[in-house]
Amino acid sequence: MPTNYGDDCSMEQYVDCLCKLQATIVDVDAAHVFIAEDFNCDTNSRFYHELCNFMTDNGLLMCDKTRLNNVYTYINNNGCNCSWIDHILSIASLDRLITRMRVLDDVIVSDHKTVSCCLQCNVLVNKCSSAESSEHSSRVPHWTACNDSTHYNYEIYLDNALKNENGGHPCRST
Repeated sequence: MPTNYGDDCSMEQYVDCLCKLQATIVDVDAAHVFIAEDFNCDTNSRFYHELCNFMTDNGLLMCDKTRLNNVYTYINNNGCNCSWIDHILSIASLDRLITRMRVLDDVIVSDHKTVSCCLQCNVLVNKCSSAESSEHSSRVPHWTACNDSTHYNYEIYLDNALKNENGGHPCRST
């Protein structure tokens, strides 16, 4: 997302990016939205009102704000200024599945820290779509072994699981 330089141009660019993100959500007819992004926006930013409008228009919650306190995800090059500008947004049914969230202090990616979360859900695993993980003792999906039919069946499985979590409506957030 564009940086806030305090001018009209950066505000226009920010709103334009939110509009493009909105169009993507609509174009793909997304039933389940989960966005992890460098939004370049903390609660004191002049962009915050626009981000809140985007969340309202799309039925999204800011998952990190309800789970984390006194964290920062960005620190400038001189180390003097830090802010919380990276966020995770999702629909309510996915937000309820988040079991843990944290900012990773030990991962250096850039001047941003990674926000990590865990979703608790059952993953449909069958012979053609699973493989033993070298890192974990449990079975994990092996997507390269899946065909279109397996992907479709998995999509139906997830839709039904989310439907059950969301009062029978996979697309409706509460």
